[in-house]
Amino acid sequence: YADYLNAQYVDFNDCENSSITILGNMGGGETPVPQIKYCTMNNSTYGISVSNLSQIVIQQDTILNTELGISLTNVSYPLVAVNTITSSKKELQGIFLESCGGVVRGNTITGHTNGIHLGNS
Repeated sequence: YADYLNAQYVDFNDCENSSITILGNMGGGETPVPQIKYCTMNNSTYGISVSNLSQIVIQQDTILNTELGISLTNVSYPLVAVNTITSSKKELQGIFLESCGGVVRGNTITGHTNGIHLGNS
């Protein structure tokens, strides 16, 4: 598992399953807030998949042609801001939050069956 990641200005192309996956444990010691900023993800099933973290920042990323753009599960306080999520696949959600709090603002979502899905969030 990973409790911390700082990815900035990275291009992920043609990743079969997921461009970035973080599986935290929420019980570890203090770590810096993971950040995914200014990245491009193109042609994967999931752009970003994160679970079991207290916080994460996903900001100013471009996610193209994924089935599900951003998936967050059991993330206490995510910040998902100013991302562009575009797909020609017309599948799943642009942003999926399950059992999360946090802030989602200023995102542009195009070409998904649902823009934002909130489950117990």
